[in-house]
Parts: sequence; structure tokens; C-alpha cells
Amino acid sequence: MRALILVDMRYAGRGTYITSLRKLAELLFPDAPRRQELFVHVVHFVANRPATLNMLKAEFADAYSGSVLAGVWKQCLALGVLERPRRGRPARLSTRFSRVLRKYADFWESWVRENVKEVEEEEW
Repeated sequence: MRALILVDMRYAGRGTYITSLRKLAELLFPDAPRRQELFVHVVHFVANRPATLNMLKAEFADAYSGSVLAGVWKQCLALGVLERPRRGRPARLSTRFSRVLRKYADFWESWVRENVKEVEEEEW
């Protein structure tokens, strides 16, 4: 699964700063408070030890359904927040997420420079 939409821009307007995992969760999972909450729990859980989806299900089964857990797990892997050597192996936190975001940002800046003409403020 590829994560094509990283941030819902309705929630990432001017003056928005990511100051906590909770704020990042709000941007990654807009309009899904349960997934936001679970994302924070998963990151804290995996920060202490690599984990599999089954380990997370055992830990959070009382509070979250299997489908919500699986959805957050897949999204974390697709975004690069978690990484694992191969399927079925425990995942750990990864710095790949920040590298992916930098690549998106570099591409976007380059594309805008090449394809968007300068517009005077009066034309807006």
C-alpha cells in the first residue's frame, strides 16, 4: 500500500506547528480520532521494543478492533513511520518517514519553480 496523501491541508494551514505526536496524528489521520489515539499508542509501544501486528493486537485488543489496528499498522508501514526487514518480522520505528517527506518537499518546490509563473498579489 502506498500513502499518496500524507496530510489533509485543511488541518495544516498557516501557523500549524507539529509539537507532539498527537498533533502529527491529527494531520495523518484527520477526522479519525480513534486512529489518532491508536497511532500515538503504537509509536510509544514500538519505541520501547520492535513489535508485530499480533503483538499490538494482544496489547490493544480490549480498546481497539482488529481492523482499526490493521489500518493504522499498514498506514505506519506505508508512510515509513515503521519499518521491518520482511513480512511477519517485528517492525521498529524508522527515520524513513522524514526522508520521504523531504523528497516530497524537494519535488514540490522544484515543480512549482519550473511550472508556476510569478503572479502579482493584485491578480489573486
